[in-house]
Order: sequence, then C-alpha cells, then structure tokens
Amino acid sequence: MLVLGAAVALFLSPEGSTLKSSALFARDPYSKETLLDVDAHLDRNVLSREDTVLLEINVRNNNPDPITEFHTSISAPGFEWTQQDVDRQLPVSLPAGSSATAFVPLKALANSGSYNIFLFYSWNKKSRYSSAVSIGPIKMAGVFGLDSWNRFLARGSQLIKDLTLPIVLAVLGYYFQLKQKNRDERQEVRQNILPLVMNLAERHYMPIVRSARLLIVDYNSHQSGAGGAPIDKVFFDVMFLLKRMDYLRRDKGQIFFQDSAAEAIAGDAWFILREKLLLVLGDLQVGLALQKIGNDDGYAEFAGKRYQYLLQPAFSGFQTWIASDPDEFKRYLKLVDLLQAIFRYEANRPFAEHWYNAKKVFTFETDFLENHDFPKAAVSAVSRKKIDALGEGWKTYYEASIQG
Repeated sequence: MLVLGAAVALFLSPEGSTLKSSALFARDPYSKETLLDVDAHLDRNVLSREDTVLLEINVRNNNPDPITEFHTSISAPGFEWTQQDVDRQLPVSLPAGSSATAFVPLKALANSGSYNIFLFYSWNKKSRYSSAVSIGPIKMAGVFGLDSWNRFLARGSQLIKDLTLPIVLAVLGYYFQLKQKNRDERQEVRQNILPLVMNLAERHYMPIVRSARLLIVDYNSHQSGAGGAPIDKVFFDVMFLLKRMDYLRRDKGQIFFQDSAAEAIAGDAWFILREKLLLVLGDLQVGLALQKIGNDDGYAEFAGKRYQYLLQPAFSGFQTWIASDPDEFKRYLKLVDLLQAIFRYEANRPFAEHWYNAKKVFTFETDFLENHDFPKAAVSAVSRKKIDALGEGWKTYYEASIQG
C-alpha cells in the first residue's frame, strides 16, 4: 500500500507539463483549382477535459460567379459541438468575391489522446463539388494522458531502482486493466456500429451496388445483339444510378466506410463519373429528372414517364456518346464496376470481421482487376488529377485490404 500510495502521489503531482500549446491553421489544398478558399483556425492545440476551444472557419468565394447550396459539416471526435452553430453562421449562397466566417465552440470530452477535426463541405457551381479540410492534431493533457505518464516515469525513476518489482507489478496490473477496458469499449463500439452499417447497407449501399451491376449487365446484353437489353434500359440504369447516389448525398451528406482510403477512392471515382455523365446528359435536365424519379422506381415506371421528364435530349446525347466512342464509354463503365465492388466490400466488411469471422473478397463484373483502363479524357483539371491518382490509390487500398 505504501508503494502504491507513493506511485499515486508521483503520478498526480508530477513535474511541469512538457506539452507546449500553439495555434493551428489549415487550408483546403484544392482552393486554387476550385477558387473556393476555405481555411480553419484554432488558437491552441493542447487542452484538458471540459476545456473549450473556438474553431474559426473562413470561406471566401474567389469565383467570378456565385455558388449555391453551400453546406458544411464537422467531424470532431473527442469534442462536443452543435451543427446549428455552423449552419447559422455560414450562408448557403455566396456571391462572387464574398466571404463568410463562423466561430464554433468545441468542448473537450476526452482525457487523453490526439484528435483531428475535419470539415466536410459541398456546393453548387454549375455542377456539384465537394472537398474537406483537416486541422490538428489537438492533444489532451488529462490526468491519464501520455504526457502525464512520461512525467510520472521521470520523477519515479529513482524509486523504481529500489522498488522495481512492486512498481512493475502495479504498473502491469493497471496496464492489463486498461487493456481490458479498451477491449470492452471496442466491443461496445462494434455492437453499436454493426446496426448502423446494416442500416446504411440496406438503405443505400446495396441498392447502389444493384444499380451499378444492372448497368454493366444490361450494357453487355445490349452489345450482344438481337434479344439483348434495349438501349432505353441502359439509359434508365444510368439515370437510376445517378438517383441512388444523389439520394445517398442528400440523406447522409457523403460516403461513410470503415476505411477512409475506400471513402476517398469511391468519392473520386464517383466525381469523375458524375462529371462526365452530367456533361453528356445535361446538368439541368438530369437535375429536374432526379426530382421526379422515385428512389424505388423500376424500368417500367421510368419508361412510361420518360417523355414527361423531358429527357429526350439527354437520351440522344447518351446514344451519341456510346455510338461515337464505345471504348471510352467502357472505360467509364469500369469506374462503375470499381464503385460497386468497393461499396459491396465495405458494406460487408464489418460483418465479415466481427460477425462471420471470414475474409471478404472484391467482386467485379468486368476485367477491372486485370486491366484498370481508366478514362483517357477528363472533363476538368480536377477530374484529370483524380484519374491520375486513382491507379496508385486503388493499388495501395487493394493490397492493404487483401493482406489485412
């Protein structure tokens, strides 16, 4: 008991903290391309539990045109905040050359660890754009933080020399107790996450997978000749995939997977594909049609209403694209295949790891694994960069997934 009391005394009254607080600043690296300058500021990066730090968000529209439907959301694990603070201060529309600022109080909830804060935002400027900013790390200087342990060990080094065995036993006991606590917390997180993932898979991910696979199967059937799927059906598959992805964006804001690399690859692939489809089909016509197409509509409902949706020009543009450049269309079809494979893999991943205890595999409808063959022509410079990055990003993610 005497040894334990001495250890506790050393731990609770160590030498001065070695953590030095400083201000943090982060800016969107793509602001020069999108001409939407978004940055974030924090006046300090070392906090204790219950401390409050003010997150400053600055937005400036450097475009010659206004942007609309601007929406920002925050992901700040380890902190308490309200989304209303952001929505109330940042407008949904920014005229050309205008700026806006929001101040969001973040209350620290954790005793230890390092945390990053993420800003996710999207906007309309002829078409839909999205980006993100990460600021951090913010370190928690709590009683049980890593810094406290380092100072405790420094002051207790002399005591350890004389009382090695009792102190080692006490530390090991605490360590194993902490490990057990972490295991219990992870198990609790798994039990909470699995129903959430199941809901996302049922509501969004698997319908997207089905839509993408139908597009590939129907196109191959159409190419087979007589008796194959009509080109109208392939066009419907394209529109319905746009509808399902738009529904996911409106309902959840963005893609959420267990693996952040999967989120990035799926997000980039969809950006490239969506930008090309909107160019071919017409942004305005697609936007109006998506408002009328139901989330559960089938080909029969769509075929009877296509002319009511005023989609004939979009249909003509789609036919012209396939007929004039079938090889490039097939390359974009491989992006569809990549999307469905990642969505299917990530939707089943938590269940495979924590429920079935089985290894999941990627399932493709084309020869994507043997021949990536990404699109050659990009609609914009942003798409070009994303296409160039997809090859290496996919390779790294795929190798980590099959080895994990």
